[in-house]
Amino acid sequence: MRREQWRALKMAVMAFFRFAPTRLSLLFALMLFQRVTAGVGLLLIIPLLQLVGFDTGSGMTGEFAGMIGRLFAALGLVMTLQLVLVCYVAIVSVVAGLNYLQSVMSAAVQQGYVCRIRHELYDSLLHSRWQYFISQKMSDFIHGLVQQVSTLGMCANTMLTLFSQLILVLVYVGVSLLLSWQMTLLAAGCGVVLLAILLPLNRVVLRSGYLQLGGSKQLMQMFTEHLNSLKVIKSFGSESLYLGKMDQESRCMEQQVLRITRINALTQLVSMVGGVIAFSLCFYFALEWFSVSLATLLLLLLIFSRLMPQLASIQSSYQRLLHQLPAFEDVRKLMQACDAAAESKLAAGVLPKKLEERIVLEHVSFRYEYGNRQVIDDISLEIRKNATVALTGCLIRVTASATLSMATRTGVSGCGRCSGWATRAKSASGPG
Repeated sequence: MRREQWRALKMAVMAFFRFAPTRLSLLFALMLFQRVTAGVGLLLIIPLLQLVGFDTGSGMTGEFAGMIGRLFAALGLVMTLQLVLVCYVAIVSVVAGLNYLQSVMSAAVQQGYVCRIRHELYDSLLHSRWQYFISQKMSDFIHGLVQQVSTLGMCANTMLTLFSQLILVLVYVGVSLLLSWQMTLLAAGCGVVLLAILLPLNRVVLRSGYLQLGGSKQLMQMFTEHLNSLKVIKSFGSESLYLGKMDQESRCMEQQVLRITRINALTQLVSMVGGVIAFSLCFYFALEWFSVSLATLLLLLLIFSRLMPQLASIQSSYQRLLHQLPAFEDVRKLMQACDAAAESKLAAGVLPKKLEERIVLEHVSFRYEYGNRQVIDDISLEIRKNATVALTGCLIRVTASATLSMATRTGVSGCGRCSGWATRAKSASGPG
Protein backbone atom coordinates (compact mmCIF):
# COMPACT_ATOMS: atom_id res chain seq x y z
CA MET A 1 0.00 0.00 0.00
CA ARG A 2 1.03 3.57 -0.56
CA ARG A 3 1.58 6.00 2.28
CA GLU A 4 -1.85 7.60 1.74
CA GLN A 5 -3.60 4.26 2.19
CA TRP A 6 -1.61 3.49 5.35
CA ARG A 7 -2.57 6.89 6.72
CA ALA A 8 -6.22 6.30 5.83
CA LEU A 9 -6.14 2.86 7.46
CA LYS A 10 -4.61 4.32 10.61
CA MET A 11 -7.24 7.07 10.68
CA ALA A 12 -10.03 4.50 10.29
CA VAL A 13 -8.72 2.43 13.19
CA MET A 14 -8.17 5.46 15.44
CA ALA A 15 -11.60 6.92 14.62
CA PHE A 16 -13.25 3.66 15.62
CA PHE A 17 -11.30 3.33 18.86
CA ARG A 18 -12.05 6.96 19.80
CA PHE A 19 -15.77 6.32 19.36
CA ALA A 20 -16.34 4.49 22.66
CA PRO A 21 -12.99 3.97 24.45
CA THR A 22 -14.54 2.71 27.69
CA ARG A 23 -16.74 0.07 26.07
CA LEU A 24 -13.98 -0.95 23.69
CA SER A 25 -11.48 -1.29 26.54
CA LEU A 26 -13.96 -3.51 28.38
CA LEU A 27 -14.52 -5.54 25.24
CA PHE A 28 -10.78 -5.99 24.65
CA ALA A 29 -10.28 -7.03 28.28
CA LEU A 30 -13.05 -9.59 27.80
CA MET A 31 -11.36 -10.86 24.64
CA LEU A 32 -8.04 -11.17 26.45
CA PHE A 33 -9.60 -13.04 29.37
CA GLN A 34 -11.42 -15.36 27.00
CA ARG A 35 -8.27 -16.19 25.04
CA VAL A 36 -6.18 -16.72 28.18
CA THR A 37 -8.88 -19.05 29.52
CA ALA A 38 -8.73 -20.96 26.25
CA GLY A 39 -4.94 -21.24 26.68
CA VAL A 40 -5.40 -22.65 30.20
CA GLY A 41 -7.81 -25.17 28.74
CA LEU A 42 -5.10 -26.27 26.33
CA LEU A 43 -2.66 -26.77 29.21
CA LEU A 44 -5.17 -29.08 30.91
CA ILE A 45 -4.56 -31.52 28.09
CA ILE A 46 -1.14 -32.23 29.64
CA PRO A 47 -2.48 -34.04 32.75
CA LEU A 48 -5.01 -35.79 30.54
CA LEU A 49 -2.17 -37.20 28.46
CA GLN A 50 -0.31 -38.15 31.62
CA LEU A 51 -3.35 -39.91 33.10
CA VAL A 52 -3.90 -42.03 29.99
CA GLY A 53 -0.28 -43.22 30.05
CA PHE A 54 1.75 -40.77 27.96
CA ASP A 55 5.21 -39.90 29.20
CA THR A 56 5.36 -36.11 29.63
CA GLY A 57 9.14 -36.18 29.95
CA SER A 58 11.34 -33.90 32.05
CA GLY A 59 11.03 -30.73 30.00
CA MET A 60 8.50 -27.93 30.21
CA THR A 61 5.65 -30.36 29.64
CA GLY A 62 6.69 -32.35 32.71
CA GLU A 63 6.99 -29.15 34.73
CA PHE A 64 3.48 -28.11 33.68
CA ALA A 65 2.15 -31.51 34.67
CA GLY A 66 3.83 -31.14 38.09
CA MET A 67 2.43 -27.61 38.55
CA ILE A 68 -1.11 -28.74 37.74
CA GLY A 69 -0.74 -31.70 40.10
CA ARG A 70 0.43 -29.42 42.93
CA LEU A 71 -2.49 -27.05 42.25
CA PHE A 72 -4.97 -29.90 42.61
CA ALA A 73 -3.22 -31.06 45.80
CA ALA A 74 -3.36 -27.53 47.27
CA LEU A 75 -7.11 -27.55 46.69
CA GLY A 76 -7.40 -30.90 48.46
CA LEU A 77 -8.34 -32.74 45.29
CA VAL A 78 -7.00 -35.98 43.89
CA MET A 79 -6.19 -35.63 40.20
CA THR A 80 -8.26 -38.30 38.49
CA LEU A 81 -9.35 -38.68 34.91
CA GLN A 82 -12.95 -37.78 35.76
CA LEU A 83 -11.94 -34.63 37.67
CA VAL A 84 -9.63 -33.37 34.93
CA LEU A 85 -12.33 -33.96 32.31
CA VAL A 86 -14.87 -32.06 34.42
CA CYS A 87 -12.44 -29.13 34.79
CA TYR A 88 -11.77 -29.16 31.06
CA VAL A 89 -15.51 -29.10 30.26
CA ALA A 90 -16.03 -26.28 32.78
CA ILE A 91 -13.28 -24.15 31.24
CA VAL A 92 -14.60 -24.72 27.71
CA SER A 93 -18.09 -23.75 28.93
CA VAL A 94 -16.71 -20.53 30.42
CA VAL A 95 -14.97 -19.77 27.12
CA ALA A 96 -18.24 -20.37 25.24
CA GLY A 97 -20.12 -18.04 27.60
CA LEU A 98 -17.48 -15.34 27.20
CA ASN A 99 -17.69 -15.78 23.45
CA TYR A 100 -21.46 -15.18 23.61
CA LEU A 101 -20.99 -12.05 25.72
CA GLN A 102 -18.27 -10.81 23.39
CA SER A 103 -20.49 -11.27 20.32
CA VAL A 104 -23.36 -9.30 21.89
CA MET A 105 -21.08 -6.47 23.02
CA SER A 106 -19.34 -6.34 19.64
CA ALA A 107 -22.68 -6.01 17.83
CA ALA A 108 -23.77 -3.22 20.20
CA VAL A 109 -20.53 -1.28 19.65
CA GLN A 110 -20.74 -1.79 15.90
CA GLN A 111 -24.32 -0.52 15.60
CA GLY A 112 -23.59 2.40 17.90
CA TYR A 113 -20.68 3.37 15.65
CA VAL A 114 -22.90 3.19 12.56
CA CYS A 115 -25.57 5.42 14.16
CA ARG A 116 -22.91 7.91 15.29
CA ILE A 117 -21.32 8.21 11.84
CA ARG A 118 -24.70 8.51 10.11
CA HIS A 119 -25.78 11.21 12.60
CA GLU A 120 -22.58 13.23 12.12
CA LEU A 121 -22.71 12.96 8.33
CA TYR A 122 -26.37 13.95 8.13
CA ASP A 123 -25.80 16.82 10.57
CA SER A 124 -22.93 18.13 8.42
CA LEU A 125 -25.09 17.79 5.32
CA LEU A 126 -28.08 19.63 6.79
CA HIS A 127 -25.91 22.53 7.94
CA SER A 128 -24.01 22.94 4.67
CA ARG A 129 -24.68 25.91 2.40
CA TRP A 130 -27.38 25.57 -0.21
CA GLN A 131 -24.95 26.55 -2.96
CA TYR A 132 -22.73 23.58 -2.09
CA PHE A 133 -25.71 21.25 -1.71
CA ILE A 134 -27.12 21.86 -5.19
CA SER A 135 -23.66 21.64 -6.78
CA GLN A 136 -23.30 18.00 -5.72
CA LYS A 137 -25.01 14.84 -6.89
CA MET A 138 -27.91 13.89 -4.64
CA SER A 139 -27.16 10.23 -5.31
CA ASP A 140 -23.74 10.63 -3.65
CA PHE A 141 -25.38 11.89 -0.47
CA ILE A 142 -27.90 9.04 -0.45
CA HIS A 143 -25.19 6.51 -1.20
CA GLY A 144 -23.01 7.83 1.61
CA LEU A 145 -25.80 7.93 4.19
CA VAL A 146 -27.14 4.46 3.38
CA GLN A 147 -24.59 2.21 1.69
CA GLN A 148 -21.26 3.63 2.81
CA VAL A 149 -22.20 4.08 6.45
CA SER A 150 -23.41 0.47 6.53
CA THR A 151 -20.07 -0.57 5.05
CA LEU A 152 -18.36 1.30 7.89
CA GLY A 153 -20.34 -0.91 10.28
CA MET A 154 -18.89 -3.98 8.59
CA CYS A 155 -15.48 -2.31 8.74
CA ALA A 156 -15.87 -1.89 12.51
CA ASN A 157 -16.85 -5.55 12.84
CA THR A 158 -13.78 -6.53 10.81
CA MET A 159 -11.54 -4.51 13.15
CA LEU A 160 -12.99 -6.25 16.20
CA THR A 161 -12.61 -9.66 14.57
CA LEU A 162 -9.02 -8.90 13.56
CA PHE A 163 -8.12 -7.74 17.05
CA SER A 164 -9.68 -10.86 18.57
CA GLN A 165 -7.75 -13.09 16.18
CA LEU A 166 -4.48 -11.32 17.00
CA ILE A 167 -5.05 -11.87 20.72
CA LEU A 168 -5.75 -15.56 20.15
CA VAL A 169 -2.61 -15.96 18.04
CA LEU A 170 -0.51 -14.27 20.74
CA VAL A 171 -1.93 -16.65 23.37
CA TYR A 172 -1.17 -19.68 21.20
CA VAL A 173 2.34 -18.42 20.51
CA GLY A 174 2.90 -17.78 24.22
CA VAL A 175 1.81 -21.31 25.17
CA SER A 176 3.92 -22.87 22.42
CA LEU A 177 6.96 -20.80 23.48
CA LEU A 178 6.68 -22.29 26.96
CA LEU A 179 6.63 -25.78 25.47
CA SER A 180 9.33 -25.45 22.78
CA TRP A 181 10.79 -22.16 21.58
CA GLN A 182 12.54 -23.88 18.63
CA MET A 183 9.27 -25.27 17.28
CA THR A 184 7.56 -21.94 17.85
CA LEU A 185 10.18 -20.04 15.85
CA LEU A 186 9.90 -22.60 13.05
CA ALA A 187 6.12 -22.19 12.93
CA ALA A 188 6.44 -18.39 13.08
CA GLY A 189 8.89 -18.45 10.18
CA CYS A 190 6.45 -20.51 8.12
CA GLY A 191 3.69 -18.02 8.94
CA VAL A 192 5.82 -15.03 7.88
CA VAL A 193 6.67 -16.72 4.57
CA LEU A 194 2.98 -17.47 4.00
CA LEU A 195 1.99 -13.85 4.64
CA ALA A 196 4.76 -12.61 2.32
CA ILE A 197 3.43 -14.85 -0.47
CA LEU A 198 -0.05 -13.36 -0.04
CA LEU A 199 1.22 -9.76 0.13
CA PRO A 200 0.73 -8.94 -3.61
CA LEU A 201 -2.95 -9.83 -3.28
CA ASN A 202 -3.46 -6.98 -0.81
CA ARG A 203 -2.84 -4.33 -3.47
CA VAL A 204 -5.31 -6.05 -5.79
CA VAL A 205 -7.92 -6.13 -3.01
CA LEU A 206 -7.49 -2.40 -2.31
CA ARG A 207 -7.77 -1.51 -6.00
CA SER A 208 -10.88 -3.68 -6.27
CA GLY A 209 -12.40 -1.79 -3.35
CA TYR A 210 -11.95 1.55 -5.11
CA LEU A 211 -13.40 0.18 -8.35
CA GLN A 212 -16.40 -1.26 -6.54
CA LEU A 213 -16.96 2.05 -4.76
CA GLY A 214 -16.98 3.94 -8.05
CA GLY A 215 -19.30 1.38 -9.63
CA SER A 216 -21.80 1.46 -6.78
CA LYS A 217 -21.90 5.29 -6.81
CA GLN A 218 -22.42 5.28 -10.57
CA LEU A 219 -25.22 2.73 -10.23
CA MET A 220 -26.90 4.77 -7.48
CA GLN A 221 -26.70 7.92 -9.61
CA MET A 222 -28.15 6.09 -12.60
CA PHE A 223 -31.11 4.74 -10.61
CA THR A 224 -31.81 8.17 -9.12
CA GLU A 225 -31.74 9.96 -12.47
CA HIS A 226 -33.74 7.29 -14.29
CA LEU A 227 -36.49 7.15 -11.68
CA ASN A 228 -36.72 10.94 -11.55
CA SER A 229 -37.07 10.99 -15.34
CA LEU A 230 -39.27 7.91 -15.64
CA LYS A 231 -42.17 9.89 -17.14
CA VAL A 232 -39.94 11.23 -19.92
CA ILE A 233 -38.38 7.80 -20.51
CA LYS A 234 -41.80 6.19 -20.94
CA SER A 235 -43.06 9.01 -23.15
CA PHE A 236 -40.19 8.42 -25.59
CA GLY A 237 -40.43 4.63 -25.32
CA SER A 238 -36.77 4.42 -24.23
CA GLU A 239 -37.19 1.73 -21.58
CA SER A 240 -34.91 -0.74 -23.40
CA LEU A 241 -32.16 1.86 -23.83
CA TYR A 242 -32.01 2.71 -20.13
CA LEU A 243 -32.36 -0.93 -19.15
CA GLY A 244 -29.30 -1.69 -21.26
CA LYS A 245 -27.32 1.04 -19.49
CA MET A 246 -28.29 -0.42 -16.13
CA ASP A 247 -27.30 -3.93 -17.24
CA GLN A 248 -23.89 -2.64 -18.34
CA GLU A 249 -23.20 -1.07 -14.94
CA SER A 250 -24.49 -4.18 -13.16
CA ARG A 251 -22.12 -6.38 -15.12
CA CYS A 252 -19.20 -4.16 -14.09
CA MET A 253 -20.24 -4.53 -10.46
CA GLU A 254 -20.60 -8.27 -10.95
CA GLN A 255 -17.03 -8.49 -12.26
CA GLN A 256 -15.70 -6.74 -9.15
CA VAL A 257 -17.62 -9.09 -6.85
CA LEU A 258 -16.31 -12.11 -8.75
CA ARG A 259 -12.81 -10.66 -8.62
CA ILE A 260 -12.79 -10.29 -4.85
CA THR A 261 -14.34 -13.76 -4.54
CA ARG A 262 -11.50 -15.25 -6.57
CA ILE A 263 -8.96 -13.43 -4.41
CA ASN A 264 -10.55 -14.77 -1.23
CA ALA A 265 -10.64 -18.28 -2.65
CA LEU A 266 -6.99 -18.01 -3.71
CA THR A 267 -6.08 -16.79 -0.22
CA GLN A 268 -7.78 -19.80 1.35
CA LEU A 269 -6.07 -22.15 -1.11
CA VAL A 270 -2.60 -20.75 -0.43
CA SER A 271 -3.25 -20.72 3.32
CA MET A 272 -4.45 -24.32 3.33
CA VAL A 273 -1.53 -25.64 1.29
CA GLY A 274 0.96 -23.51 3.21
CA GLY A 275 -0.52 -24.65 6.52
CA VAL A 276 -0.12 -28.31 5.57
CA ILE A 277 3.48 -27.72 4.50
CA ALA A 278 4.24 -25.87 7.75
CA PHE A 279 2.57 -28.63 9.78
CA SER A 280 4.66 -31.28 8.01
CA LEU A 281 7.89 -29.33 8.54
CA CYS A 282 7.14 -28.86 12.24
CA PHE A 283 6.39 -32.56 12.65
CA TYR A 284 9.57 -33.61 10.81
CA PHE A 285 11.93 -31.26 12.67
CA ALA A 286 10.33 -32.09 16.02
CA LEU A 287 11.11 -35.79 15.56
CA GLU A 288 14.43 -35.62 13.70
CA TRP A 289 16.14 -32.53 15.14
CA PHE A 290 14.65 -31.34 18.41
CA SER A 291 13.92 -34.68 20.15
CA VAL A 292 10.60 -33.47 21.52
CA SER A 293 8.74 -35.85 23.85
CA LEU A 294 5.61 -37.50 22.51
CA ALA A 295 3.25 -35.64 24.86
CA THR A 296 4.83 -32.27 24.01
CA LEU A 297 4.72 -33.11 20.31
CA LEU A 298 1.02 -33.93 20.44
CA LEU A 299 0.26 -30.70 22.29
CA LEU A 300 2.37 -28.61 19.92
CA LEU A 301 0.73 -30.17 16.89
CA LEU A 302 -2.66 -29.41 18.42
CA ILE A 303 -1.64 -25.78 18.93
CA PHE A 304 -0.17 -25.45 15.44
CA SER A 305 -3.25 -27.05 13.90
CA ARG A 306 -5.24 -24.18 15.44
CA LEU A 307 -2.61 -21.51 14.88
CA MET A 308 -2.21 -21.85 11.10
CA PRO A 309 -5.95 -21.41 10.35
CA GLN A 310 -5.93 -18.35 12.61
CA LEU A 311 -3.10 -16.84 10.55
CA ALA A 312 -5.16 -17.47 7.41
CA SER A 313 -8.17 -15.82 9.08
CA ILE A 314 -6.05 -12.80 10.00
CA GLN A 315 -5.01 -12.45 6.37
CA SER A 316 -8.64 -12.71 5.22
CA SER A 317 -9.77 -10.14 7.80
CA TYR A 318 -6.99 -7.78 6.74
CA GLN A 319 -8.05 -8.13 3.11
CA ARG A 320 -11.67 -7.38 4.03
CA LEU A 321 -10.50 -4.30 5.91
CA LEU A 322 -8.55 -3.12 2.86
CA HIS A 323 -11.56 -3.72 0.62
CA GLN A 324 -13.75 -1.63 2.96
CA LEU A 325 -11.17 1.15 3.38
CA PRO A 326 -12.37 3.18 0.33
CA ALA A 327 -15.80 3.47 1.97
CA PHE A 328 -14.24 5.08 5.04
CA GLU A 329 -12.25 7.51 2.89
CA ASP A 330 -15.36 8.39 0.89
CA VAL A 331 -17.46 9.14 4.00
CA ARG A 332 -14.61 11.11 5.59
CA LYS A 333 -14.10 13.27 2.49
CA LEU A 334 -17.84 13.86 2.15
CA MET A 335 -18.07 14.94 5.79
CA GLN A 336 -15.05 17.22 5.43
CA ALA A 337 -16.54 18.83 2.31
CA CYS A 338 -19.85 19.45 4.11
CA ASP A 339 -18.05 20.92 7.12
CA ALA A 340 -15.98 23.17 4.86
CA ALA A 341 -19.21 24.44 3.26
CA ALA A 342 -21.01 24.85 6.59
CA GLU A 343 -23.31 27.79 7.13
CA SER A 344 -22.23 30.50 9.52
CA LYS A 345 -23.73 30.23 13.00
CA LEU A 346 -26.72 32.50 13.49
CA ALA A 347 -26.52 35.01 16.31
CA ALA A 348 -28.83 34.27 19.19
CA GLY A 349 -32.03 36.29 19.23
CA VAL A 350 -32.01 37.32 15.57
CA LEU A 351 -35.61 36.22 15.09
CA PRO A 352 -38.54 37.16 17.31
CA LYS A 353 -40.07 34.30 19.20
CA LYS A 354 -43.51 34.97 17.73
CA LEU A 355 -44.82 36.74 14.64
CA GLU A 356 -47.64 39.06 15.74
CA GLU A 357 -48.67 41.26 12.80
CA ARG A 358 -46.11 41.83 10.08
CA ILE A 359 -42.48 41.81 9.01
CA VAL A 360 -40.98 44.97 7.54
CA LEU A 361 -37.82 44.76 5.42
CA GLU A 362 -35.99 48.00 4.71
CA HIS A 363 -33.14 48.40 2.22
CA VAL A 364 -32.41 44.68 1.99
CA SER A 365 -29.66 43.47 -0.36
CA PHE A 366 -28.47 39.97 -1.19
CA ARG A 367 -25.66 38.47 -3.24
CA TYR A 368 -23.84 35.14 -3.46
CA GLU A 369 -20.52 34.73 -1.73
CA TYR A 370 -18.48 34.73 -4.93
CA GLY A 371 -20.90 36.80 -7.01
CA ASN A 372 -20.09 40.19 -8.50
CA ARG A 373 -23.62 41.62 -8.54
CA GLN A 374 -26.52 41.90 -6.16
CA VAL A 375 -29.31 39.41 -6.75
CA ILE A 376 -31.59 41.54 -4.55
CA ASP A 377 -30.57 45.19 -4.39
CA ASP A 378 -31.96 47.66 -1.85
CA ILE A 379 -35.49 46.29 -1.56
CA SER A 380 -37.95 47.51 1.04
CA LEU A 381 -41.27 45.78 1.56
CA GLU A 382 -43.82 44.79 4.15
CA ILE A 383 -45.07 41.23 4.65
CA ARG A 384 -48.20 40.91 6.71
CA LYS A 385 -49.09 37.86 8.76
CA ASN A 386 -50.80 35.09 6.74
CA ALA A 387 -50.11 36.94 3.49
CA THR A 388 -48.07 35.88 0.45
CA VAL A 389 -45.71 38.25 -1.34
CA ALA A 390 -43.84 37.42 -4.55
CA LEU A 391 -40.83 39.20 -6.06
CA THR A 392 -40.60 38.88 -9.84
CA GLY A 393 -37.95 40.02 -12.21
CA CYS A 394 -35.48 38.85 -14.84
CA LEU A 395 -34.96 35.11 -14.25
CA ILE A 396 -36.03 35.43 -10.61
CA ARG A 397 -39.22 34.63 -8.79
CA VAL A 398 -38.91 34.58 -5.02
CA THR A 399 -41.80 33.97 -2.62
CA ALA A 400 -42.05 35.58 0.76
CA SER A 401 -40.81 32.45 2.50
CA ALA A 402 -37.66 32.40 0.38
CA THR A 403 -37.13 36.08 1.07
CA LEU A 404 -37.50 35.51 4.77
CA SER A 405 -35.09 32.58 4.58
CA MET A 406 -32.47 34.69 2.85
CA ALA A 407 -33.08 37.60 5.15
CA THR A 408 -32.87 35.71 8.39
CA ARG A 409 -30.48 32.79 7.80
CA THR A 410 -27.60 34.14 5.74
CA GLY A 411 -26.72 36.66 3.19
CA VAL A 412 -28.53 40.00 3.49
CA SER A 413 -27.80 43.50 4.59
CA GLY A 414 -30.46 45.94 5.64
CA CYS A 415 -33.05 46.30 8.35
CA GLY A 416 -36.10 44.22 9.29
CA ARG A 417 -38.86 44.81 11.82
CA CYS A 418 -41.45 42.44 13.22
CA SER A 419 -44.34 43.97 15.18
CA GLY A 420 -42.30 46.99 16.15
CA TRP A 421 -39.14 44.98 16.96
CA ALA A 422 -36.24 45.60 14.59
CA THR A 423 -32.88 44.00 13.89
CA ARG A 424 -30.01 44.86 11.55
CA ALA A 425 -27.85 42.14 9.99
CA LYS A 426 -24.33 42.33 8.61
CA SER A 427 -23.60 41.55 4.99
CA ALA A 428 -22.99 37.87 4.34
CA SER A 429 -23.14 35.35 1.57
CA GLY A 430 -26.32 33.55 0.57
CA PRO A 431 -27.17 29.89 0.68
CA GLY A 432 -26.97 29.56 -3.05
